Formats: sequence, structure tokens, C-alpha cells
Amino acid sequence: MNVTVKLFARLRVAIGKDEVVLSIDGNRVSDVLRQLAAVHNVKEILYDENNNVTPLIVVINNLETARITEANTSLGGLNKELKEGDVVSILEQGCGA
Repeated sequence: MNVTVKLFARLRVAIGKDEVVLSIDGNRVSDVLRQLAAVHNVKEILYDENNNVTPLIVVINNLETARITEANTSLGGLNKELKEGDVVSILEQGCGA
């Protein structure tokens, strides 16, 4: 499945683009983060030392917040399902873009 990932703050700087199209295995927000980390070598921005998504990462899918923190699963969290062609924005709280 292909999704467009819009990048902000440190991710934009590290990858050198404001968006990328990823072909992901799976259909969840967690799959996008995992694929982005692997393909673009940005694991240290997305994950902490325990391999959990850092609390500062905010994910928005098609203008609907998917994840703010691990505890906020009412928004879909990392398990939010995606569809072909979705646009996923990844931001960091407290970081200027």
C-alpha cells in the first residue's frame, strides 16, 4: 500500500524533503513509522531507547489526529488503519517546523 508522509521539524531536515511516498507492508500507522525509520534511517527521531515511539511524535492521518500519546487510543493510536493513498503527517510536539 502507498501512503504519502508529510514531514516536519527534525524529520524534514534529516530526510531532506517535506514529503515522501512510502510503499508499506501492512495498513497501520505503526507500519508507516517502522517503514520510515528503516528506509530513511530516522529511528533515533521516532523511537526511544526502549524501541517505543517517542511521546513527542504526533501523527495526523487525512487531517484527523491518529495519535498524540500512547495513552490516547481513542484517536486510533498506532493501530489506526490506513487506506491506499492516505496522507500521514508526522510532527513533533514542541519543535518548530
